[in-house]
Amino acid sequence: MSEENPVIAVDMLGGDDEKHKPGEIETEAIKSLKRKHLFGGKGISDNTLLKLVGDKDQIEEGLRNISKDGIEIIHKPDRLSNKSKLEDIQEKTEASILECFKLLHTGKVDAVVSAGSSVIIGGAAMIFKENGKTKSKAMKVKEERFIPAFAVTAPNPGFDDFTVLLDLGFRVTRDHKKLTKSLINNALLGIAFWKTECQRLGKNGDKKPRVRILSNGEELGKAPEDIKEAVEKLKSMESVDFAGLIEANHIFGKGKDADIVVTDGFTGNLILKTIEGTLLMVRDVIAKDAKRNPLTTIWALLRKKLFKTIHPDEHAGALVLGVDGIVVKSHGSSKPGAIETVIKRAESSVKLGCKEKMIKELEGLL
Repeated sequence: MSEENPVIAVDMLGGDDEKHKPGEIETEAIKSLKRKHLFGGKGISDNTLLKLVGDKDQIEEGLRNISKDGIEIIHKPDRLSNKSKLEDIQEKTEASILECFKLLHTGKVDAVVSAGSSVIIGGAAMIFKENGKTKSKAMKVKEERFIPAFAVTAPNPGFDDFTVLLDLGFRVTRDHKKLTKSLINNALLGIAFWKTECQRLGKNGDKKPRVRILSNGEELGKAPEDIKEAVEKLKSMESVDFAGLIEANHIFGKGKDADIVVTDGFTGNLILKTIEGTLLMVRDVIAKDAKRNPLTTIWALLRKKLFKTIHPDEHAGALVLGVDGIVVKSHGSSKPGAIETVIKRAESSVKLGCKEKMIKELEGLL
């Protein structure tokens, strides 16, 4: 394994789309990637190995007419669904998602891709039991043990930039002290991640990114105590360009004034789902009108590139920051296109050495 030869574990039983059998969506994604590679499209590289973890018979049947070059199948037929609880990690030891993280934590793969439960991914990413001993796999830089967070890179169409949003649901707590610590933790993770994303996207990452905390107003007096305390701490840190609070309607567009928007896991997940739902609603409204009005059809064709740019499948996958390895989580109801995106995202993250670069950036912030 190396940056030149990525090895990626793909959880083939992670999704929870009730219209399809478990593993069907993931199999379609793998088939599509292989075909694109065969015909010169944006598939995966020749030097990338995919370890497909799931029901071996089902995977082989689904890929029966596809070349198995660059593919290894690992038989782990048990499935932990989005309804599974954290304690199920101890019971279903043959689950596909747990095998993926075992491969990551023992250094046999560089990255994990899954559309599985946030709860299970969170537990398996942070904790690993080996030889009867439980080890923390949360990232440790200098003496600081980071709290993992889900982060996404959201495009800002028309303005040629992007915004990093985190945490989007990894840690949900109402504990005052934990919330304050999480916001500070997320700001530092966000800065390090923003730097690596600039490199991946070909943007200038030399400046200090502007960090803001999501709140119900820009005035500090309106904010709850956990946000007020986090603001005071971030203001005192010379390594952080903290620009204050931000409202949700200023995250994107012409009025955008933050490179990184920090929030807690509960609020962040609501924001993410709202954005996804709004984009899909706009797409559906335009598609419906296009069938009735020729002028709308022309307008829709002109806007096709824009909607491809902002479609959730094109930017699928939340990176799990703050863990010892590269982990990309896709939505449980992801379609094949979204699974393709997260696999390619994991591949590019390994090739760019994102894990090592994030650690280096965090060392400079502390």
